[in-house]
Amino acid sequence: MPEDQLTDTEIEPCSSGVLREHRLQRGRGHFHGTTTDYRHEARMTAATTIDKTRATNVLQARAGSPFCCMLNALGPPCLTTNVDLLPMRKALVILSVLVVAGAVWAYLFTGTPPWGPRLPLKDAVVTSIELSWPVTKRSIRASSQCAEVIQTLRKARQSPVPLSPAFGTLTLYYADGTTNRVFLQPSGRFSALEIVGASGGYAISMGEMLRTFESVGLLTKEQK
Repeated sequence: MPEDQLTDTEIEPCSSGVLREHRLQRGRGHFHGTTTDYRHEARMTAATTIDKTRATNVLQARAGSPFCCMLNALGPPCLTTNVDLLPMRKALVILSVLVVAGAVWAYLFTGTPPWGPRLPLKDAVVTSIELSWPVTKRSIRASSQCAEVIQTLRKARQSPVPLSPAFGTLTLYYADGTTNRVFLQPSGRFSALEIVGASGGYAISMGEMLRTFESVGLLTKEQK
């Protein structure tokens, strides 16, 4: 065999050449196989990492959190936070609907009606007003006090006459000698006072009417 084609194993002495060559070939084959396994494992690890990164980015994009643009390690917490916020958002929507519905109900069905004809009152001068209440009977004569009561009464709007009995009367005495007596009774509307006279029933906010009575001295806090 030519000298330039001799390998390392063939330079060994003849007595041990065959054994040495066999060992070298086995060593080289094992080293080559181990290196190949390491490279394959590294490629698989890199591919798995890339797949996980892509999956995390997709989840972050679907989650839509402004904080999910941080490190990929923060992706799952961002997604979890957004998922946990969904029930809270639904609860806020339901609460908002209930608040709006309550406000509409209060506007339409409590206190003074939002629309309808107002209580018709004579334009003549009122000289005195008398209130007959379950525990008291009082009257006022001051023009400013009478005007305050008349101003509040004019806010009452037409409402169906309830079946409940009257618990008081309010009598207006005019300068021309005429009188106008109305009955006070619970209204069919929540937190309202019904003023019932010859022209029908008219509802007004119970609180507003009682505050006026107290302001002019027709009622006291203990009598309300």
